[in-house]
Amino acid sequence: MTIKLEDTLEILCPTYNRAPFLKNTLEQLLAPNSPVKNCHMTFLDNASTDGTPQLLAQYEAKHPNMRVIRHNRNVGGDANITRAFEEVTSPRYWVICDDDDFHWEHWPEVQKALEEDIDLIITTTQIFSPQVKEAHLPLILTFVPSAIHKSKYLDSLTLMRMHFNVQNHFPQLAPAAQVFNNHGSIYICQHNLVTFGKNDNNPAIWWQETQPLPPTYKYRKWDPSYLNSLELFTDKAFRTQAVEAFAMEKGFSNGVQKMLKKNFIFSENFFRNIADPWNVMSSWQRVRYATNVLFFFFIKLPFKYWRYNKMRKEYRKKVMAAIQARKEQARQ
Repeated sequence: MTIKLEDTLEILCPTYNRAPFLKNTLEQLLAPNSPVKNCHMTFLDNASTDGTPQLLAQYEAKHPNMRVIRHNRNVGGDANITRAFEEVTSPRYWVICDDDDFHWEHWPEVQKALEEDIDLIITTTQIFSPQVKEAHLPLILTFVPSAIHKSKYLDSLTLMRMHFNVQNHFPQLAPAAQVFNNHGSIYICQHNLVTFGKNDNNPAIWWQETQPLPPTYKYRKWDPSYLNSLELFTDKAFRTQAVEAFAMEKGFSNGVQKMLKKNFIFSENFFRNIADPWNVMSSWQRVRYATNVLFFFFIKLPFKYWRYNKMRKEYRKKVMAAIQARKEQARQ
């Protein structure tokens, strides 16, 4: 089945205060060799305060297939991702980030999957083990541009689940979970169509750290957020496999120890982050999880406390400096 891409696929990109990186993204999307250059594109500007609005206005004026939505207020990065999904109107859609690299030479593989009417096309496995298993797919799908979706799975229930999962920082997992829950077809590309850009400047993280947000959301870190998000997958056997694989080749116990360490150092919501993942685990995983928590508190932490606490204080010092800088900026 031959498809006309611009009538089938749309591109959506949430963005916030990333003008230099966004310019590179725009240039790639609209390059002569880009297969999506004629597709409808929507950019959702989360009330940026840098040169993002001006940059988007320049490109929008030159490209009639491009639309810009600027929010009156910053709604948070995860909510802006959710809003991108809400704007979908085409049979297929691809939500991307504003700072990644695209490798259009690998598009023929995606095109073939589109023509075969695959429900969920995994566009990259970049940061994961070369031996990708089905249990690894939810991990891969935490990366926003990692999949091209069918809009038929984006119903009201899915959008409600997305809004609910904003508190876990991975609303983008809800549409993918619907494909799994309905036994849809999935294709994993053999080559990476999109990879992380070289960008260590993520204003969304510091915006979250410096705002008086509810602790449940503000201090939720990556691992517990991901584990909590696995509730979106209704097949208990698959969910158990995904929990077991959450640390990839490092193994379940090593993953739990790493999670506990990171949350002790970087989170002010430590005990909530420990407790919540319990809900997605099998009985045997709960036994091992509890054993690891006890080991961390009563054996590992007493020997590592001074080192971890020093790292914790240094991190909080950076957060307080960012908060003070934000206050000074507001006064100017």
